[in-house]
Amino acid sequence: MPHLPDTVLVHPNRNPLHVAAWLFVVCALIYLVIAIGGYTRLTGSGLSIVAWQPVSGIIPPVTQHEWETEFQHYQQYPEYNIVNQDMQLDQFKRIYWIEYSHRLAGRLVGAVYLLPFIFFVLRGYLTRAFAIRLSVVFVLGAVQGLLGWYMVASGLVDNPAVSQYRLTAHLSLAVLLYSYVLWLAISLTFANRQHANQSANNYFRVMTAICIFLVALMQVSGGFMAGTHAGFVINTFPDMNGELIPAMLYALDPWWRNLFENVVTIQFVHRWSAVLTVIAVAALWLGRFRLQRAGTKRLADLVAVVAMLQFTLGISTLLTQVHLPIALAHQSGFVLLLSVLIITLRQVWRSPARTA
Repeated sequence: MPHLPDTVLVHPNRNPLHVAAWLFVVCALIYLVIAIGGYTRLTGSGLSIVAWQPVSGIIPPVTQHEWETEFQHYQQYPEYNIVNQDMQLDQFKRIYWIEYSHRLAGRLVGAVYLLPFIFFVLRGYLTRAFAIRLSVVFVLGAVQGLLGWYMVASGLVDNPAVSQYRLTAHLSLAVLLYSYVLWLAISLTFANRQHANQSANNYFRVMTAICIFLVALMQVSGGFMAGTHAGFVINTFPDMNGELIPAMLYALDPWWRNLFENVVTIQFVHRWSAVLTVIAVAALWLGRFRLQRAGTKRLADLVAVVAMLQFTLGISTLLTQVHLPIALAHQSGFVLLLSVLIITLRQVWRSPARTA
């Protein structure tokens, strides 16, 4: 068999859409895990399962005795003793099922990823370079599972709250995996859209990349918002309890700790990363008038609409003191905005690679 360039993903005698469909399904499942993870955090359910059993943990408690035993295990840890001393078994079941759903969805992603991957390798769909890339994705997915337990374990010691550092790392890796799998799926599905006006094309590509960077910054700061419950601290906008630049911004020493441990600073960074994202999206949208292809222009319009929706949801989340439905919609809006930006960037990228 002749050597194929590393940019080629699928062998020329195979249909790339079969592989793309599989990757799109994986993307949808990763998003489901992210969404359930957000619901788990917002409902305070993440510490309800106090053991990590990757295989046997698939089977939940069934009998009354098994439920009582599981509840007794939970009662040995700080969250019950400090926060939920009055909790009854029925209440425990509710938070248990939420965390169980999150872990089960993670296992489902692993199965749906691994089994078709083996099939495509054995049937000769994937080039060697592409198979290696997909193997790395699977390894990172396994690391994500370990990181999830590492995060949970931080809340089982003294303080019944997970480390904001571990939570942000766990969320960031999930978003990274989602983004890369989506990029590969799009690469197998759509050709790029190079425009006759090369200057306009370059501007559009650079601005889209800048928007993605700012959305990534917003996601990281959002992870620290979630890990420190900073959204509950200041619930006014555009000011922060009457101040545009809060006096408590640099309350901790050394200064860098404020970025990760000072709830005022964390919220300040999150707010302004959102504002910068909206400005960058506006600059991206203005570039549409120099493009010729209607499809790329429509993508720019969609990015602008989703960005404004996400910004509005973020403000609403603050003003309502993290009202659950709005907060969940805000999280979904972030993933949608990131997805549209990734699709846009892939459309104007230099060298798509579907097959040989």
